[in-house]
Amino acid sequence: MIPKNEKREIGDEAVWSLSTAKPGNGVEQLRDDNNDTYWQSDGSQPHLINIQFHKKMSIVEVGFYLDYKLDESYTPKKLSVRAGTTFHDLEEVHLLELEEPNGWIYLPIGKIANHGGQKVLRTHFLQIEVLAMHQNGRDTHIRQVKIYGPRQSSNHRMLHSAQAGGQFTSSEFEVHFMENITEQLRKIKEQRSSNEKNRMNVVPVASCRVQVEALYMELDLMRLQTEKSREHDWRPHNLVPVPPVSHSVHKLDNVLFIFLCLAVLLCQSLYTGDMGK
Repeated sequence: MIPKNEKREIGDEAVWSLSTAKPGNGVEQLRDDNNDTYWQSDGSQPHLINIQFHKKMSIVEVGFYLDYKLDESYTPKKLSVRAGTTFHDLEEVHLLELEEPNGWIYLPIGKIANHGGQKVLRTHFLQIEVLAMHQNGRDTHIRQVKIYGPRQSSNHRMLHSAQAGGQFTSSEFEVHFMENITEQLRKIKEQRSSNEKNRMNVVPVASCRVQVEALYMELDLMRLQTEKSREHDWRPHNLVPVPPVSHSVHKLDNVLFIFLCLAVLLCQSLYTGDMGK
């Protein structure tokens, strides 16, 4: 099993479909993070779970939650995991045989595929086929399925995409931009706080400019947050939600601009006056 800090669940980025399902026991129950619910097939074998991504993804692990004590003859005994681009070019990556499983079963599919020595499975399409049940059962119960990709920082993802000649997605760019601008603001604020503790009566013009630039960056960040807060589901899961900014921010733009101009002029005047003495 891969440690949690080295993987992330990417199943929500895919489109899921099933070969058959009993009403009330379908994809929603398979993905609801509740081990008391389950998918139940409703037809002839083989039973299929289809997981299709909109782009080629890196997969390191697949997790199944099975409970032989509760499901008995509905419990899968043999599973085939296949990968490809479409239904027509799927190839088996691994055949998993189980004996009365209870709890989470993790399949290190990335290590098994080992594409390019990276210990990941790169694919658009993943299919899980239930080939046989315990006690020669007909239909199957699978309580949960999780798909895991490698956990990477946003800078590493963007560097990897650039090296591969790929394009950044809008969400990747937003995360990268927000992280960078937040980090820059933090450093400027720390510098400003340090300067304020050691400042003299006269503040150099260069220091004023740094403060003005920081205020401008804060304003831009508030504008971006305000615009994005009007959209639905714009943030990736790993981005901490930012509370919406009041619309009064836009009304204060002109006043803030005038204040910044006066601050620069005042600093220049003080600096010039001090040099004249």
